[in-house]
Amino acid sequence: MNFDLTKEQKMIRDEVRNFTKKEITPRAEALEQSGEYPYDIYAKMAELGLMGIPIAEAYGGMGSDWVSLHLAIEEVSRGDLTFGAMLDVTTSVVAQELEVFGTEEQKQK
Repeated sequence: MNFDLTKEQKMIRDEVRNFTKKEITPRAEALEQSGEYPYDIYAKMAELGLMGIPIAEAYGGMGSDWVSLHLAIEEVSRGDLTFGAMLDVTTSVVAQELEVFGTEEQKQK
């Protein structure tokens, strides 16, 4: 059995690693100290498509796999664990539940 990452998984990992170094790591300590909610970073994560990595393209996701999502969570967590948890909950709990159990109307939103 081959456990090597696919080309797509490596690409997602590297893109998220670069994003984290640029957007999250430089602000992590200040955000922790201030308690400020980083709406701007959250919006950039969504723009990058991180909230929909394993979600079907038909519903606005990347249509990728769960390994890719967890690689992204790992990379984001390197910059700040809070962001990793936020990405995990947003995707694994909320988006996935809507994709599996939501009505077609909910999925289209």
